Amino acid sequence: DMSFDELRGVIATADSAKLSADKLSMLVNYLPTDEEAALIQDFQGDKTKLGKAELFFVAMLQLPRFSAKARGFFVRTEFDTR
Repeated sequence: DMSFDELRGVIATADSAKLSADKLSMLVNYLPTDEEAALIQDFQGDKTKLGKAELFFVAMLQLPRFSAKARGFFVRTEFDTR
């Protein structure tokens, strides 16, 4: 498995060799909502106390327009497999 930072890099570069269409499809289903993103970005506490889902959000939100990039990557991957 890759770390959240590695996954963020794969999304940033749209590297389909490192992420299958199936896994990308699952990832798109777990993207943070706008409300979740705002909560995580406003969080001032100890990040080591966050759960795995929240840590995923923290890592992904470091990439500008992460949700749009992930969805675009998914659409491109789906198009390429057909």
